[in-house]
Amino acid sequence: MKEAATMTTERLNIVEIDPEAYKSMYAMEKYIHRGSLGEDLLGLVKIRASQINGCAYCLDMHGREAREAGVDNRRLDVLAGGKPSHCSASANRRPLR
Repeated sequence: MKEAATMTTERLNIVEIDPEAYKSMYAMEKYIHRGSLGEDLLGLVKIRASQINGCAYCLDMHGREAREAGVDNRRLDVLAGGKPSHCSASANRRPLR
């Protein structure tokens, strides 16, 4: 089976452009991972934010992360509709709005 093509678009290097912004983003990333949402729900939240921002690079990255965290493809498929669905547990619907 052939591997899916990866996104090769050159990205801006935030560490070079604005190191302080990167430090803040990294601190926030560490903070949210210490919380109680779980890696699967964090993955879905990041995908939803990327959908809203229209960032294909981030959608690809966070989709991979969500799958690695155990989110099944059906949940990812219905999330593309832009709203939580019957596939989402009620506790997971609010963060995805």
